[in-house]
Amino acid sequence: MLILIVMGSIAGEKASGVASMVFVKPISRAKYYLAKAITYYTLTIASMLIGMGITAYYTEILFGKLDWTHVWIGTLMYIPNLFLVVTTTLCASSYFNNAVGAGGASLVFNILIFTVPQFLGKFLDMVSPGGLSNAAMMMIQENSTLSQAFITGLPGLAGVFTLNIVFFFMGWYFLNDQKSKEEA
Repeated sequence: MLILIVMGSIAGEKASGVASMVFVKPISRAKYYLAKAITYYTLTIASMLIGMGITAYYTEILFGKLDWTHVWIGTLMYIPNLFLVVTTTLCASSYFNNAVGAGGASLVFNILIFTVPQFLGKFLDMVSPGGLSNAAMMMIQENSTLSQAFITGLPGLAGVFTLNIVFFFMGWYFLNDQKSKEEA
């Protein structure tokens, strides 16, 4: 769902000419890209926290007592994965000129990055987005403390944040590269 929401954010504006009108104003492409990213990150966090809170509440009503610490730790450990989906989709949206291409590229990349590392060895699985989700699951199943959960999830967090940074700056570069192509 995130890919569908984000895929046309920059590509659609480039295709319709809205981006050209925005860049005529004294606004930098970096600020434009950062504003898009912050908006979608905020939407992602708010939606995830509200949705998980409501889901956990109704689960507790229907099935009994929940450990709310584990619910929120698991949720917070999953949010970087959602940020990665937003970041890769923004990156693709800044590279492609149409929303369908951006969405398709982002979908294929996210499927690959979430599934393939588990087949390429223990280290890559640990630092992949799927490894972060697995660490959150293990933390809940083993009834870990917050410090144990942090240590277990640290390699996955490092890997996901590294990918987020790389794709964030790639998207920013693609947006600026298009500016230099337009000027040439």
